[in-house]
Amino acid sequence: MGNKPWDISSISDLIEDGVITAHKDGNHGSNYPRVHEFGEKGVPFLTAKLLDEGGRIELQSAKRLNFEKAKKITFGYIEEGDVLLSHNATVGRVAVVPELTEKVLIGTSLTHYRLDSTRLLPGYLAAYFRGRDFQNQLAAVMSLSTRNQVPITLQRKLNVVVPPISEQKSIAHILGTLDDKIELNRRMNETLEGMAQALFKRWFVDFDPVLDKAMDAGNPIPEPFQKRAAARKQLGNKRKLLPAHIAKHFPDSFVFDEEMGWIPEEWEKKQVKDFGSIICGKTPSKSIKNYYGDAIPFIKIPDMHNSVWITNTSDGLSLVGARSQAKKQIPENSICVSCIATIGKVVITSEDSHTNQQINSVVPHRKAFKYFLYFAFLNMNKFLHDMASGGSATLNLNTGNFSKIEILSPSYSVANAYYNSVDPLFQKMLANDVESKSLTNLRDALLPKLLSGELRVPDVEKLIEKAL
Repeated sequence: MGNKPWDISSISDLIEDGVITAHKDGNHGSNYPRVHEFGEKGVPFLTAKLLDEGGRIELQSAKRLNFEKAKKITFGYIEEGDVLLSHNATVGRVAVVPELTEKVLIGTSLTHYRLDSTRLLPGYLAAYFRGRDFQNQLAAVMSLSTRNQVPITLQRKLNVVVPPISEQKSIAHILGTLDDKIELNRRMNETLEGMAQALFKRWFVDFDPVLDKAMDAGNPIPEPFQKRAAARKQLGNKRKLLPAHIAKHFPDSFVFDEEMGWIPEEWEKKQVKDFGSIICGKTPSKSIKNYYGDAIPFIKIPDMHNSVWITNTSDGLSLVGARSQAKKQIPENSICVSCIATIGKVVITSEDSHTNQQINSVVPHRKAFKYFLYFAFLNMNKFLHDMASGGSATLNLNTGNFSKIEILSPSYSVANAYYNSVDPLFQKMLANDVESKSLTNLRDALLPKLLSGELRVPDVEKLIEKAL
């Protein structure tokens, strides 16, 4: 690669030279879609919050703009290979648009860059946008404004290092190898979490082990469960019965509770506070600079997206900052639940941490209930939203109300059997997250060294071989 510096061009110059062939965000002003124009059918409408930090687009979560309104919009449609940059509220997220099976629109919080791929590769530009140099440029622009945004006019003034196309291919390939492994870990974790959640549903929602034992014992099946019981009975020997050493912990009959209906015998209604200590987080004074550092993770709601375990946070506290609010510290294996604005996000801490005041955490008295509580909170997402609404536009589930939420609790022995069944899955998810964090740090460290010529492509390939 050598040490010869590569060309540096402003985005404005690249547009004028035809390297960037389109550079637009979504529709503004009177043409911007209104709330009533969204529904179950229509054109997916992407916003900045649907781009995650790993460069993935959560297209399935996009709202849909009705076709009648979409027909009136003449720009803001994206295509495969476009590079997306979030520039409003959530600034600096980057993604390359994958193959699409339908038209997709972007809102005003995203810019799409369409390229002449014979001169500038989407994979390279996305990597450069994620890199330290470009992110620092974004931060510098935002520091000049009271608003957290980098509008189109200011984006045009930002600079991009443009190597020869052959070097772009090498850099995109190298960094893409790391991205592929990170994505593989993410997909694996989705599968592992799905397996653990399926078991949770069978045991604690559908009560399959209790139904099986009740049928085998000839005990009556309550009306709400008769259809499922009949379906299981029809399976005959194909029923997946629990091993005897696990099945023995489940009851073989149901009892009626006036508030919860029919529940397994010996299970009981408990409040969240019965499972553990409840701690609402707090943000240390930002005017005291030495309160912040990298000694203790400081969890905020954006850190809770798309993960089971918290292994990475955008902010941290120093030891001094953590000691300033020592009673707010939560240990590893605590369950964090977002309770203000964005309701119902749930994660588990992997180390001692602090959270801000938008998050309530449960520190379980007994580890056997850790994974049970994780899925119990995930499954009550709508209930948490309803509790938090309170007739206000801003969702807020206060700590007092959160601590009194009622949960149907299995016996300790059943909870412990579930813990032992799924703990290997959760530990593998944690290992994958830790590896992905390491690979992300490696990727982010490599780009500036590749661009400066400090590292050559063969050297980087050896580093990646060792990392993988």
